[in-house]
Amino acid sequence: IRDEKNNGMCKVYKYDTTTGKLLKSYSYIKESENHFFNDLTISKNGDVYITESLTSKIYKISENNDEIELLYQADPMFYFLNGLALNDDESKLFVASSEGISVLDLKTLNWQLIQTPKNVCLEGIDGMAFYKGTLICQQSGHPNNSVMQYTLDSSNYKVIGFKILESNNPLFDSATTGEIAGEYYYYIANSQVNSAFVWENNRPIKIKTFNELQNIIIFKVKL
Repeated sequence: IRDEKNNGMCKVYKYDTTTGKLLKSYSYIKESENHFFNDLTISKNGDVYITESLTSKIYKISENNDEIELLYQADPMFYFLNGLALNDDESKLFVASSEGISVLDLKTLNWQLIQTPKNVCLEGIDGMAFYKGTLICQQSGHPNNSVMQYTLDSSNYKVIGFKILESNNPLFDSATTGEIAGEYYYYIANSQVNSAFVWENNRPIKIKTFNELQNIIIFKVKL
């Protein structure tokens, strides 16, 4: 919810996927701050990790206490925290931001920016997933509107190679998110994050009518 009365209010909702019933909602609000919950990922034991884009924070909903808590406050230079993913043993949390991709060690809470070769840029990443020592990233830049696969070294702190899985497809609208199932990555091709709105003075003022929106297209790519 973002308006003058409810400035920057955000909630996470938990649903029963069988019945569609809303089970619970979670909020972490301070009146003095704007908030924008962006993306989330779920661990094998049910813990939920959430990025907050305006104040560079990561929140956690623990399966044990079922409450939302502040897990980590990143340096404000890491602006607009976005996509996130856990590695295979779930000891590390990868987080995309304005500076690229960082790794948060979940035991020590040490935060470190991933190193990259000179020909690799990790800016503009939205959705992100971990797959067999690589990161699958939906990226709005470098190259434009692409699904990228970045290979990591054994430490998970350095990119040592990359592969373009899809780029500049005419059906792409803007980079958003997806998920891995088996050996495939399924993702939203035309999220309409920008084109769904009527803009005025570089600000979205209203959502277009239903008839003006496109049917959602889901792509898959074999990994």
